[in-house]
Amino acid sequence: MKSFSVAGVIRFARWHRFGLGLVALAVALLAGVTVITNAIRGPSTPVVVAKIDIAPGVQVSGAEVALVKWPSELVPPDALTTLEAAVGNITVSRVAAGVPLTASSFTAAAIRDDAVAEVLVPVRIRDPEMLQLLHPGTLVTLVGVAPEGYAETLATRVRVAALPNGDNSGILGSSNTSALLIVACNRSAATAIAAAAEMTIVVIVE
Repeated sequence: MKSFSVAGVIRFARWHRFGLGLVALAVALLAGVTVITNAIRGPSTPVVVAKIDIAPGVQVSGAEVALVKWPSELVPPDALTTLEAAVGNITVSRVAAGVPLTASSFTAAAIRDDAVAEVLVPVRIRDPEMLQLLHPGTLVTLVGVAPEGYAETLATRVRVAALPNGDNSGILGSSNTSALLIVACNRSAATAIAAAAEMTIVVIVE
């Protein structure tokens, strides 16, 4: 008759638990693969995705986005489904390559309504602390200060459209002592702001 070994029982229990763990892991992986496979094989929806990383404050062009088919079950509720819905709009936050673009990737459509003749303009201001006083909808006056010292009012009572988060490198250059915001204004003011690229822009809150 074989002698009873406590150590042997413990080893058996450990291997038994290990085996059950492997079985459970295999079942979980199989279930996950099944869900993904079913989604891929199911209905698909065309969505607009970023072909490259798109920074905040960028007016999207056709070279930066593409229309691809995604499993309908995985499409975000507010995903854009046509290139026309994305091209020409300005991003309010960074969009990583391969990620679907959604309505929340851009400023509110009403701000770009041609009926009110407004366009969106990215503006780099001198004082990053000013962002704490601003929010979308705030009315501001933008004043440009030239290197020679004289000041010029660029736009009066224009609306803050967005405060891009994260990287403030934007399209107007980068600086550790500046910040990016996007304003909605008429084309005349937009032209004045664009022409003031060499100026330091100061914000006055209305």
